[in-house]
Amino acid sequence: PAVYPYWSAKRNLKYQLSLIKNPKYSVSELLKIVGLKDTRKPLIQYSLGMKQRLGLALALANQPDLLFLDEPLNGLDPSGIRQIRDLIKALSEDHGVTIVISSHILDELQKIVTHIGFLKDGILIHECKNSEITEESLEEFYFDEFEQ
Repeated sequence: PAVYPYWSAKRNLKYQLSLIKNPKYSVSELLKIVGLKDTRKPLIQYSLGMKQRLGLALALANQPDLLFLDEPLNGLDPSGIRQIRDLIKALSEDHGVTIVISSHILDELQKIVTHIGFLKDGILIHECKNSEITEESLEEFYFDEFEQ
């Protein structure tokens, strides 16, 4: 996210909210939603997972109905992947946000999504419900269907 690295998450959010007319959430509400606890240290000291959380807080500031995330799990350690995965699910289930995720980490996506679409050269080549995948994993489904 576009932030000031020497500011805290709280200060960055406060500034971003000042730019939004009638924000739907307060700074403290956003920090609670994304699970950021230590908001006093500057962002330059944050882990990648904490920065991802702040990015989600910034994206939620105006309570969007639709949120696009590009590789939200990329570069995270296993703990960070689980935390962001759980957060994405909670945003959808608890806050009613429809989330479109672009990612190459298929097995992690399978743990989050309800619907799947595969793009090739910018064209939707397959779309289905996650529950319709009968193979052991989404990755196996992809290779069986599209990489023959």
